[in-house]
Amino acid sequence: MNAFEPNKSENQNDKDKPAKKTGEKVLIGLSGSAHSCVAAGLLKTQGYDVSGAYLHMADKPKAGTLGFESRCSSRFELEAVKAFCQKIEIPLVEIDARGAFSERIVDYCVHELLQQRRPSPCIRCNSDIKFEFLIKKADELKIEKIATGHFAQVILDMSTGMARLQKALSPERDQSFTLFNIKPAILKRTLMPLGGIPGRMVDRLLIEYGFKPLKQFHSSKGYCFTDNKTYPKYVDERVAMQLRPKGIIVTTDNQIVGSHDGFHYYYLGQKDNLVLTMKEKKELYVIQFNHQKISVVVGAKEYLYKKYLFATETNWVRKVNALQSFRCAGRITPNGKEASCRVIQFENQSILVEFDQPQWAPNPGQAIVFYEADEVLGGGFIETVYEKDPTTVLTAKIGPSAALAGKKPGSAAQGDQKGQKPTK
Repeated sequence: MNAFEPNKSENQNDKDKPAKKTGEKVLIGLSGSAHSCVAAGLLKTQGYDVSGAYLHMADKPKAGTLGFESRCSSRFELEAVKAFCQKIEIPLVEIDARGAFSERIVDYCVHELLQQRRPSPCIRCNSDIKFEFLIKKADELKIEKIATGHFAQVILDMSTGMARLQKALSPERDQSFTLFNIKPAILKRTLMPLGGIPGRMVDRLLIEYGFKPLKQFHSSKGYCFTDNKTYPKYVDERVAMQLRPKGIIVTTDNQIVGSHDGFHYYYLGQKDNLVLTMKEKKELYVIQFNHQKISVVVGAKEYLYKKYLFATETNWVRKVNALQSFRCAGRITPNGKEASCRVIQFENQSILVEFDQPQWAPNPGQAIVFYEADEVLGGGFIETVYEKDPTTVLTAKIGPSAALAGKKPGSAAQGDQKGQKPTK
């Protein structure tokens, strides 16, 4: 028996799929970029009864202030969305998500950084803002489907009625990593028409719909509401000095080599913007935060390789058998490489991940997303990283894993095997 339930799947882009219902209603989010408008145009040409939705997530900051704005509701202005909807003759509704965005994304990011964690704002915004508000508005309007301009594919499981998530056809534009946290009940009502067509075709459609071709595709990364260079100053403006004390930068042998303006300026693996006073030039990275001494510790790259990590808040797009561990590929950054690993489930949506080879600089707060071939199995948020097997520690802290029942720490669990590949 596999860790993942077997399935009979069908890609929404397959030629032999059932014909779409003419006039089926769909509400598409149009706040992100010109790509979402192209997706709306495609859906209309495919026979859907399309309505657009623009999410207001933040007001523009006043001149001379360090307020915030949402990249997804400022990079592509409301007036441009209105003009496009008039052009293709679809109605547009506006949704006020500003309060939720401020609390769930901006405040969340500030809190994470003050805890020396790397936030995952795009992932949280997708699940907690965009998809949640879209599905709520769709229900109010009695519309069954929602859609977005994300580059990923939704797979319909004809036997269960559930949906699967798959990488985009164009790997360089794939955004499946940032979508793992979408709940299955919402995902099965979602359309992503851009994921199954080549990127060059999307570029041609941009021109056909009257948009200028984009010189570079902007994938979901970084902080969506402020520039990376000004973000620490934004935190400084919002947070009292007592919660962001200044301190020193030291080497692994306790040599003082600089000073810092607060932990929130740094993350594990950082080597840029380190102002060090060392005479001998070495390539050093942030490897640790010493809270007792309020010091940032720098050292060689080798200190940052970790083989084990503990993650929480897991969401499984594909159904998981909690009694088995399983093998798959894990990725810890949106554009990073996948690495073979073993996943062991514990209670309260938590997991232990053991990589075959140590991974460089995983940070608490980052997401880890699991793949089987091109399919997203699910993922979670990194809580702690370890050099050595922490099974005994975790068992004492949160209880034993059913997948490890009767097994010694570090040994292969019964039924430890790959998740089944989706049916093509």
